[in-house]
Amino acid sequence: MNATQFVVQGRQRLSGTIRPSGNKNAALPIICAALLTEHPVTLENVPRIRDVETLVELIATLGVHVEWCGRNSLEIQAKTVESASLDPKLCRRIRASILLAAPLLALAGLAGALATVAAKWLLVGRLRPGAHPLWSSFVWRNELADAFVEVVAAPWFARAVAGTPLLALAGLVAALVTVAAKWLLVGRHVPSAHPLWSSFVWRNELADTFVEVVAAPWFARPVAATPLLNAWFRLMGATIGRGVWCETWWLPETDLVELGDGATVNQGTVVQTHLFHDRMLTMDRVVLKRGATLGPNSVILPAATLGRHATVGPVSLVMRGESVPDKTVWIGNPIGPWAAAE
Repeated sequence: MNATQFVVQGRQRLSGTIRPSGNKNAALPIICAALLTEHPVTLENVPRIRDVETLVELIATLGVHVEWCGRNSLEIQAKTVESASLDPKLCRRIRASILLAAPLLALAGLAGALATVAAKWLLVGRLRPGAHPLWSSFVWRNELADAFVEVVAAPWFARAVAGTPLLALAGLVAALVTVAAKWLLVGRHVPSAHPLWSSFVWRNELADTFVEVVAAPWFARPVAATPLLNAWFRLMGATIGRGVWCETWWLPETDLVELGDGATVNQGTVVQTHLFHDRMLTMDRVVLKRGATLGPNSVILPAATLGRHATVGPVSLVMRGESVPDKTVWIGNPIGPWAAAE
């Protein structure tokens, strides 16, 4: 018999039961989520493989009670978490250690902050200018409230929040580096055509890579639909009016995009200013006039224009060179009149 085959002989009906082994990718996040309650959690059919064993060892170092009750039964109780510091050696052995970030922040950071706020108001209330004898109860209550800040809030919450300015700085650097790369590599985009093998195409692709790999994850996605994204698009050369709502960072050749006052570009849309055809890259302008709306997950192709207060519905395609009249409503792929709007 070939080793890669199973041959079943006979006319007897197969019967019986089997118990499939647990799934690692389901077990790991459930184990981490068990840290969010102080009550005992018992997990059944947990696969006893290296990644699971490493995660169990890792959460045990935090002071969490974790114990195998049987071959595949695991009991977890996070009634007390003594530390939020993870063992670097164990973390290097399992990528899933990142799953502990949210539970630890929720347990330690938020709980510590709220406990400190509660302690302050319960112990001393609102502080006012005044004098108190050293031996008075107020002084000792005030010292106790201060101890909550130093021992509870500072190590658990304040340090976590302190990382926010660093992330904001990293996002700003990513945005500015991408702006510099765009202007150094391609300069200002204008309606034109370029052979596929020309240096411009490859420089343009490199500038676009900066947007996708550097700016998008560090800056553009977090600030979507905010004035910060509009300001960044202006630095990239786009014409952005006042009160524009833009939830997408995908404006490939920003100089060729014009979004009028009050225009709306919804999430998941692509304002496509270039196309490849017959080994040529052709670029043209895309214009959304005042108050125009491009629906979620829609695409508008080069040389297209949405008129004033025109609306294109979700998951729609505005073909190349199309001009949508003012104050009309369209939907579809390609777009047609939206009958539902009548």
